[in-house]
Parts: sequence; C-alpha cells; structure tokens
Amino acid sequence: MDERIEALETRVAYQDRALAELSSELFEASKRIERLEKSLRDVSGKVKDLAAEAEQPAPGDVRPPHW
Repeated sequence: MDERIEALETRVAYQDRALAELSSELFEASKRIERLEKSLRDVSGKVKDLAAEAEQPAPGDVRPPHW
C-alpha cells in the first residue's frame, strides 16, 4: 500500500512540475502574441497611411485652377 501511495505522490509531483512549466510557457506565449498584435496594428496603420498618400496626386501633377 505504501508503494502505491509513493508512486501516486511521485506522479503528482511530476504533474505539478509539468503544469507549472506549461503555465509559464502559456504566459510567455500570451505576451509574445500581445507584442505581435501591437506590431501588426502599427504596421497596418502605416500601410493605411501610405495607401492614402498614394491616392493623392503629387503636387506637380495637379493642374492649376486657371487651366
């Protein structure tokens, strides 16, 4: 009976350690995802700004009002 309890305690100890490691990895992955999402928002905003600039004609291409 003592051997079974010891085996179970050993398994629980390994599972506790594995759970702690997985929790830590999940936390780190969450932080990386947050940083990547922020980078994506920044890049997306820059692309939108560049697209808006590209739609506007260059100053030399605009005909003066008297034409």
